[in-house]
Amino acid sequence: MSSKYVTYMDNSERKSVEIGKRLKDLRGSLSQTEMAKQFQLPFRTYFNYESGLRIPPALVLNSIANKYDVTVDWILTGQSQVQQPYPVNVDLIKDVIIKVEEIFNTHKLNLSPEKKAELIVLLYEELLEDESNKLLISDKVLKLVKLAS
Repeated sequence: MSSKYVTYMDNSERKSVEIGKRLKDLRGSLSQTEMAKQFQLPFRTYFNYESGLRIPPALVLNSIANKYDVTVDWILTGQSQVQQPYPVNVDLIKDVIIKVEEIFNTHKLNLSPEKKAELIVLLYEELLEDESNKLLISDKVLKLVKLAS
């Protein structure tokens, strides 16, 4: 009488294998050794991740996701591959730039382009959180420019 063995993968084993496939897809033409070095991992550790023998820890998943511009969710589940872009409110950023330029021209202020860009980003991010601050932008610009000068 011959015996036949049938092996079944449980759900977590299947997930590990799927994660490994996605890691291989991300790796592209790099060797497993090169991929391991890129993330400062021993070859065997990376091999285990890609082979589905182990699931990478959160820090490794985050590093890989950031490097390859995918989400950790995509590595783990295959869903929502592209990272969500930084939220951009074009009208708001235009308003900030115009207001900053008006203030700089009116008060004859001078700031390097790098510092001016930092100021614009800072104000934009603040206004993104709370647009009701829009009325106070002139005061904030003047205070920040004085601090930066």
